Amino acid sequence: MWLSIAQLLELNIPGLPRSARGMGGYVKRERWQSRTVPGQGGKGGVRLEFVPPGSIQDLIKAKQYVASHKRNQPVRKLHLVDSSVEQPASAQD
Repeated sequence: MWLSIAQLLELNIPGLPRSARGMGGYVKRERWQSRTVPGQGGKGGVRLEFVPPGSIQDLIKAKQYVASHKRNQPVRKLHLVDSSVEQPASAQD
């Protein structure tokens, strides 16, 4: 699982820095495996991507699982009928 600093920040993982500068320093201090890949941003059209340690990967996977299983279903509109008013036979079915 290779992630850029921006992607790591977007995940908003508890316990990790919340700024690009802070996250960059953190991954460097913790010596996360990194690679340089072509991409926008960064110097010379390349960016760094990092492999988070297993415990952080587990948190990321858990967040992704929860996000994919949330049920944000729209509220269904109900056709309300005033029961005090007599309805035609076809509307009472």
